[in-house]
Amino acid sequence: MGGSHTIGTYDYNPAQALWYLLETGVGLPATMLDADSFSDAADALETEGLGVSLLMDNAQEVYDWIDTILSHVNAMLHYAADGRIHMRLIRNDYTAGDLPLVDEDHIIEPPTLTRNSWVATVNEIKVKYSQRVTR
Repeated sequence: MGGSHTIGTYDYNPAQALWYLLETGVGLPATMLDADSFSDAADALETEGLGVSLLMDNAQEVYDWIDTILSHVNAMLHYAADGRIHMRLIRNDYTAGDLPLVDEDHIIEPPTLTRNSWVATVNEIKVKYSQRVTR
């Protein structure tokens, strides 16, 4: 995998840290991780000088450490059609007009409504805008 393990004097490369946590902490085999995307991210983070220094001395879940690192470097992990997990840095390197439009025409089947007890009811929508586009 590309990129240096350290950035600056003491900081660890976040892409390298995520790879380590996914392999060692979560137990995923390396074949489930896309080495090219992690390598590209490691190279970009090294160029940006964006490293992490974490003291992992509490009983925090490994997924919480992964979320912390992803939040710190503004990145995401996604499971792609090739069956592997890819790392993607969220940067302003796209054109809004080139993004695919997803609307009601793309629904495969209409959503169904089931009624559970009030205890099992969850109503939540999370949306995070990284760039506002006005038309």
